[in-house]
Amino acid sequence: MNFFIVDPAHLLTASVMSSPASLATAKTLWPETESSQILLEEDLEMDKGLLEAACRGASSAIEVVANILVNIISCLALLALMDSVLSWVGSMFDCPAFSFTLICSYVFMPLSFMMGVSWEDSFIVADLIGKKTFINEFVAYQKLSEFIRKRKGGGAEYVGNVKQYLSVSRDEVTQIKRGTIL
Repeated sequence: MNFFIVDPAHLLTASVMSSPASLATAKTLWPETESSQILLEEDLEMDKGLLEAACRGASSAIEVVANILVNIISCLALLALMDSVLSWVGSMFDCPAFSFTLICSYVFMPLSFMMGVSWEDSFIVADLIGKKTFINEFVAYQKLSEFIRKRKGGGAEYVGNVKQYLSVSRDEVTQIKRGTIL
């Protein structure tokens, strides 16, 4: 079963295009204040053979991947906790759908409109931008795949005044613009 309906070429293009912007934003928000800790060439420990280099690289990659997975899991858990608390607070005021993603949708709605998305689709795209920014781009692409699946399924565009999928002409444009802007 195809988990993502999003075109892999668009996914790869958006990911590659967003990397320099992410690095520039990170360096702007958190500049280096200490002197560089780069070792001199004579201080480096060189591997004696190809097998040793491959083993050392694999073991260091495992540590990096494990750290990334732990960070993603902890961020998702914290966002789920925040969504639960906001939903609980919202239920006290007769708004049980109140959540962090709803807040992000309203905050990023003008940005998505300025990106060229139609106003009727900007709420959905703003939700995707919020998911990509605060959770993970794979979660956003999974949600985008659900919208594409619903549109291709031919269901109702609106259910209870809630739009169920993006306009036909906006899917490919939205996929690329989300990656290049953020």
